[in-house]
Amino acid sequence: MKRFTSLACVLLLASANPIHANVTIDVDLLANGDGRFSEPESDAFAIIDPALNTQSSDTRNGFYGISDPSVTFGQPVFTFNNGDWSDVGSITLDGTPTGVGSENFNITDALFDFNQYIEGGKLSRVASSTNNNGNYLTNLSNISGSVSFSQGLVSNINLTSDIEFEFVNTGSYTGSLSISNNGFDLFADGTLGSGFFATTNIWDFDGVTSSSFVVTAVPEPTMGCFLLGLAGLASFKRRRSIRG
Repeated sequence: MKRFTSLACVLLLASANPIHANVTIDVDLLANGDGRFSEPESDAFAIIDPALNTQSSDTRNGFYGISDPSVTFGQPVFTFNNGDWSDVGSITLDGTPTGVGSENFNITDALFDFNQYIEGGKLSRVASSTNNNGNYLTNLSNISGSVSFSQGLVSNINLTSDIEFEFVNTGSYTGSLSISNNGFDLFADGTLGSGFFATTNIWDFDGVTSSSFVVTAVPEPTMGCFLLGLAGLASFKRRRSIRG
């Protein structure tokens, strides 16, 4: 019975204290309505919420003049998904939260894909003419930061990273992505094409961030082992009394 009790305690300890591996959490971004894409050579910009452009009565998702925002042109072919960028990225941590109390982990990696929400090919006249239909890669580098948890819930994300939007055979926009105090800021600019066809594009977005990642706390094994120990001791004494 001693062996059984000890084995039960070992199993209970193992289940209550799993090996801590790196964990990945999904990240949602909600961009503010004044986030915009600009192309200075075309004197044009597009905005997430056209209603915020008070100089124009046109509330479609089209282009507006940079020098005169009351001027509208182009087709309403993009919406930025109204700034609701759910599951746009993921962050890998250097451990696994237990779900108990306040915890903090360093960020070891991050992956984001803005192509599904900021349609570069429909925005840039140069990008739209590439052989990749204007699709692009989101590359992050120099990633650092941390994620805090409170009782298993994400309470704060702090991330800094360089960012590159890479258009195949055309060029790249570069800038930065930062998340701090559950808010985010994304800025990137660059020139696609060359010569007469070169265009400068500017991406400028900010907003709030969140994660639905939840950790369920695992009960401490101390009381369970204590009760198993008592049960084993009682059984052992009973056997001795019977034999005696």
